[in-house]
Parts: sequence; structure tokens; C-alpha cells
Amino acid sequence: MFRAWQRVLLIYLPGTIYFGLVAGIWLLRDRLPDPAASHYSQGVPDASMPLAQLVLISLLPPVLTWLFLLVIVRQRMPGSLGRRVGAALIVGETFLNGTAVVLGLVRANLDAAVWTGASSPPEHATYVTVMGVIGLVAGGALVEPWRVPEPPPLPPAEPRTELARGSAPGEDSGRRRLWFGRARNRFLLAYSALGLVLFLVILPWNPWTLAGAVYTLVTIHLAGGVFVTFNGETLKVYGFPPVVALRRIPLSRMETAEVVTVDPLAWGGWGWRLLSSKRHAFVIRGGETLLIALRGGGEFLITVSSAGVGAALIRQALLRRAEADRETPGRAFLPDA
Repeated sequence: MFRAWQRVLLIYLPGTIYFGLVAGIWLLRDRLPDPAASHYSQGVPDASMPLAQLVLISLLPPVLTWLFLLVIVRQRMPGSLGRRVGAALIVGETFLNGTAVVLGLVRANLDAAVWTGASSPPEHATYVTVMGVIGLVAGGALVEPWRVPEPPPLPPAEPRTELARGSAPGEDSGRRRLWFGRARNRFLLAYSALGLVLFLVILPWNPWTLAGAVYTLVTIHLAGGVFVTFNGETLKVYGFPPVVALRRIPLSRMETAEVVTVDPLAWGGWGWRLLSSKRHAFVIRGGETLLIALRGGGEFLITVSSAGVGAALIRQALLRRAEADRETPGRAFLPDA
């Protein structure tokens, strides 16, 4: 959720600027040539484009990028670096693109009889860059107070009694069994896919669009879904798609496991959350969450289906390991190979 000044900075301000640009171009359409100059070399126009197409190409990608970044910022934890960087990019690209449209499209073409009569002085690039930097600094500095709030305590979930998916309470649980849980964030997957299409299809290819496409793929992998397996010895956590395990936790590093309830909006946002050096979370959606308490005071949380099943199996495996240690004098609880 955004507070009042955050809505002003991230929603109302960019929306007003982009709407004002479209309205201003519409009001000045009789004073702008059609086609209009679209590219300049040393201030001299060397390419043209129909005015409506030029406005669409100039404003549609920034608006879609703004909406994409707005969703990402909304999912970041209040006070986090991710939220500051996202806000800086929103305000920075709004100021930069707004200035570029005003100077490169409106000012350069205004009152020119034909597009060859347009003029864009070379120093316009400096003005655009300065405005982008001002927006970057303002967005990153003003989006949040510098004091990071503590996340609210995690409420316990409803008790779960089942031992494993598809098993009965009286079934033998001593043998090794593969448990898996998964969760999907369909909205973020769809929105990230839209952003990927924007970067790969709509925008021209350059290092910046490639970086945006890579960032979108990382976002899909770290926030679009989670897949968790436990084979009695090791817990493995995968992103979406489940290709490479993002984290492996052997049984020897676990203290216990339980089920809690997480609200991403109130607690920490979506994605891979680094709440502290010892407290990490993989938040895909709200609801039941598997909490692994680690030896040494660390915690790892995963929002995953059938979290109660996974917690019960992990506790059973820890109990069997402790019983085996007691039955073998002198045996230490050593890390798994």
C-alpha cells in the first residue's frame, strides 16, 4: 500500500506529466508539422515520422515502464533499497522522457512549416540528462522515511495434522518420502510477461532494453512462483521455472519447522526478501508459510502450499535424527555431506 505522499510521487505526478504532454501536443497540433522531425544530428533534423506515430512511440514505452515499475515498487518492503531504486527509476524516467518530449518533439517542431525546418540545439541533451538525474535523486530520497520499520510479528496459522500429501495419520512415516509444495503469483507472472514483451518486441534493441529484459526474467524467476522439495535429508527451494535450486538447507542446519501466516502487503512485500543477515523469506503470495528455524538463530520462510505437511515431515525427520544420536553414544549431530 502507498501512503499519501507516495501516491503523489509515484502515481499522481507521473500521471499528470504524461497526461499534460498528450493534452499539450493535442492543443498545439495546428502549430506542429505532420510529419514531424523525429531525429537530429547536431541539431539538424535528419528523419521524420507522422506526428501521431511519433507521439505514440515517444510516450507509450515510458508509460508502460512506469506502470511496470509501479507494481515492482508496490511489492518492495517499506524502507527497502528495492523500493528506493524503483521510485528513483519512476521519477527519473518520467522527468527525462517528459523533458525529451517537450524539447525534442514540441519545442523543436513548433511553428515549423515542414519537418526539415525543425531545430533541436545540441544542449537539449544536457537538459534532458540533468532532469533525469534530478528525478532519480528526488524519487529515491522522498519515497520513504530513512528509518526502516520492523515487520509485524507473524501470526500462527491454523494447526495442521496431516503427515504427508495423500497419506493417512496412521500410515508409517518412518520411511523416506518426497514432499513437495508450490505456489504461483499469476498476476505478477502475467505482468512480468507483458514487461518482457515490451522490452523484447516494442522497444528498439540496445543495452538498456536488454538489461530491462534480463531484470524482468529475474523478477519472474524470484517472484513468479516457488517449488519446494524435502526428501528427508535436504530441503531444496526453486524459483519459477524450477531449474536450479536457489537454496539447499540440510537437516543438520534445521532447528525446527512450523507454519505461520504472512501478509505480504503488511509484512515484507513479494519476492526474495532479505530482512536481515539471518532472516530470509521467499514470498509469493499471502497465507500459510513454512518457517524453518535454523541453528544459530536464523530463519527462512517460504509461502508454499501444504506448508503444514512439510513442517510435520521436517519435525519427524529431526526427531528421528535426535533419537538416532541418543542411541549412538558419542555421535555428534554433524552437518550432512
